[in-house]
Amino acid sequence: SPFVLDAQVLRVVFSVPAASLHDHRSDLERLVDTVCRQSGCAQLQLSLPQTRAMARMMGAGKGTGPMTATLAGNNGHWELIGLRDGEHAVVPHGLAIDIGTTTVAAVLVDLGTGAVVQKAARYNQQVSIAADVASRISAARSEPDLQRLRKALVRDTINPIIDELCHAQAIEHDDICRVSIAGNTVMVHLLLGLPVSNIGRVPFNPVLRDAGAVVAGQIGITVNRQAPVSIAPAIAGYIGGDITADIHATGLQSGPDRSLLVDLGTNCEMVLRIGDRLVCCATPAGPAFEGGGMLQGCRATEGAIEHISIGTDLQFRIRTIGAVPPHGICGSAVIDFIAEGRRCGLLSTAGRLNIAVLQRLQRHVQVEQGRHLVHACMIVAQDSAVQQEQVVITEADIAEILQAKAAVFAGIETLLGSCDLTSGQLARIVLAGGFARHIDVGNAQAIGLLPRIALARVEKVGNAALAGAILALVDAHIAPAMRALHFRPRVVELNLLPDFEGNFINALYLPEPVQENRQAVAS
Repeated sequence: SPFVLDAQVLRVVFSVPAASLHDHRSDLERLVDTVCRQSGCAQLQLSLPQTRAMARMMGAGKGTGPMTATLAGNNGHWELIGLRDGEHAVVPHGLAIDIGTTTVAAVLVDLGTGAVVQKAARYNQQVSIAADVASRISAARSEPDLQRLRKALVRDTINPIIDELCHAQAIEHDDICRVSIAGNTVMVHLLLGLPVSNIGRVPFNPVLRDAGAVVAGQIGITVNRQAPVSIAPAIAGYIGGDITADIHATGLQSGPDRSLLVDLGTNCEMVLRIGDRLVCCATPAGPAFEGGGMLQGCRATEGAIEHISIGTDLQFRIRTIGAVPPHGICGSAVIDFIAEGRRCGLLSTAGRLNIAVLQRLQRHVQVEQGRHLVHACMIVAQDSAVQQEQVVITEADIAEILQAKAAVFAGIETLLGSCDLTSGQLARIVLAGGFARHIDVGNAQAIGLLPRIALARVEKVGNAALAGAILALVDAHIAPAMRALHFRPRVVELNLLPDFEGNFINALYLPEPVQENRQAVAS
């Protein structure tokens, strides 16, 4: 999506003329007049904390200089958000955050150039309280529980990410002068300390869709307390501002007809552009795609197995992020294993392991998972010299992925059916989300996660929600554009459509392998 670099953050070095018997303006008036004249701002507002800071620096009405002011545009007016004694040439920075149910990702942006200078991500620490959106709604019934979830997000997740980013770039927290956030509706409500119970029951009504004007100090994130915070507006209770950001970042609203945007995450949302309409829905995929609920599942970090292939010789080949010994396995690798295993006969249509073949290959193990002994395939053997522990995929892991992929595929089929379309009529599929960046699209189609359309018509865009948040951070005109956009989509409630349940049950099974890729294994 195009943007103009206009973050509306200014640094001004100035000196205030001294008070005199001929100038009866207050210290505040003299400072504001000086800064406005040098910055070109027509008006300037100061909060009470900034007024106190000014009073300490200027003393008893005396002139002072130089000082450095940081100004930020906020909803059509300018505010002084930072004031320092002396000249400071530190570049103002901005923070863009994608608050996912499982993972929170953030980037630090140089607001002078618009360049991303540092990235960081962390598991959303709310997972220790409740794994998915529905269970977090249940866990936030009382005010103390709501505040516990808010602290897990702000104090234990976002603020440590900010610490990491600031340390890596050797900047002060106060140098982060603007924040942009995208997240699903429940995550944003928990960030703001708003009740979420109504989102969990018909008609799934949120307290708000557009948070309006917020500053960082109001929500407790450790950047400049007066930094304006832009939060992408939600479309509905289960179609959040992250999808508004997706739509804007991918240009879906003005792109080719019959385009389908699919944001693969714990709560999977999809938006169909048909004619000049946008139609959307959400389906609960769960955390399996991001490693949640699996015995050795993990995020896509160094040492995670991200891809698996099984050759005609039944030899396993793996690729880890960073090319280091593996410590866990990503959802993308489990998708590979299921697709490859189905092609060569290691898996049944119900996702059950072929124990006889695994025993012959010396890859069969039994492990404890959820207080049960389950069958598993050993992907990497333990090696005391290099590999500290074996890495396995269990039948329970496979079941988690099958549940997730069934929810996604059924959502796609039901959404298309509600618009009298089939997957073959799609011009393109746009895959969004951090997880989507890592998947092998052919394997995702082979397991029935995505419709079988030509690979050339499938586009992976990565974390478009974070991209949308970055755009809103560096271009002050984009937040209003997102506010205009979030009214457009029509929401389809899948639970009200009779086809969804049948589509889901059918999608729980693995499709028959495409004949030319099939490799038979004698049991």
